[in-house]
Amino acid sequence: MTYSFQHGDDLPREERFDWWCEVSNRTVSPARVSSEHLNDFSAHLETLALGGARLTSLVFSPVRAQRTAALVNSSDPEEYELVLAVQREQRIAQERRDILLAAGEFALRSTSRPYDCRTPDRGGPGREDSRVLTLRLPRGVLPLASDRVDRLLVRTMSATLGTGAVLADFLRGVLRQGPALTPVAAQRIGATAVELAASVFAHHLDADAELPPEARHRMLLARIERFIEENLPHSHLTPAAIAAHHHISLRFLHALFRARQRTVAATIRHRRLERCRADLADARAGLGSGRVGRGLPAARVGAGAALPARGRRVGGWQRPAALPPRIVTAAGTARDATWPRRGRGRALMWARGAPGPAARTASPDRPVPRGRRRRVGRAGE
Repeated sequence: MTYSFQHGDDLPREERFDWWCEVSNRTVSPARVSSEHLNDFSAHLETLALGGARLTSLVFSPVRAQRTAALVNSSDPEEYELVLAVQREQRIAQERRDILLAAGEFALRSTSRPYDCRTPDRGGPGREDSRVLTLRLPRGVLPLASDRVDRLLVRTMSATLGTGAVLADFLRGVLRQGPALTPVAAQRIGATAVELAASVFAHHLDADAELPPEARHRMLLARIERFIEENLPHSHLTPAAIAAHHHISLRFLHALFRARQRTVAATIRHRRLERCRADLADARAGLGSGRVGRGLPAARVGAGAALPARGRRVGGWQRPAALPPRIVTAAGTARDATWPRRGRGRALMWARGAPGPAARTASPDRPVPRGRRRRVGRAGE
């Protein structure tokens, strides 16, 4: 099974902790689990198999998980566990290192060595459960030597800046789409997850040159796309500015996008229009208009800002488009007032009640210009 979701809400309260111990030991590395909230314990977890890798989201009441030397000797999958604290801090100790992992940070631990992980219990009413994402990586799938990766054990790595932010966004997005992924798609995504994780490790080890060139290029492209997304409202967002920010040449930037459907400039334009469209849809749903235009530079925000990719202006997204007025021609046929394009001003004038060509030619006080065909007879009068 590629994706699974499990929770203990339907179990009696006194049985939920035992259920959690069994499920977490089967999903993550086996450990000795304890908690001071046995009578009001709550937890659920999502698991997504990504080929050799595995992504798990765990939400749980404060616990302590100790992986002892005896458990390591009895069962060692020889994996790294990359932990992302999403909600609440986590304390992790391994290899005589002890860190407090804040929300928005990564930490790496090894299943081949004892560790001690616990959630600081604040106690009191309104207790907040912890949430962590764990990416399990077999030691052999990484392109970096294990002894070098071991230097990162129990060290904090940012999940909000640079390569760490790219990986964190990727993992969250993959988990959201987990129920819809096929095994083949999940395996391909797993290879990308391993590659991104290796890029994060290489960045912190100053070992980017040890990664395959294709992996470095894909990671750079992911960072560029994130940079574009974060700077859409700024007018200075241009291909030249993107290249300068990432310390690459403009020619190399265009080469990175060559295999993509859109060029660099077209990507910026498309993402701006998509964000503006999403904001306008939110405004129509009653979520407020203050966010409208976040994807456009300040000089272009407003009801007159054009959406050429959609064929209408911003104001057109805020209300359903009315049907075009209909006119009746001298021959008795109906057509939209906006057709044909030539003479559109006259067509709109006729639709508002002004006399059309038949009425004007039928007037005895106004002679028909020479060379213009009289249409009274064709109207059947």
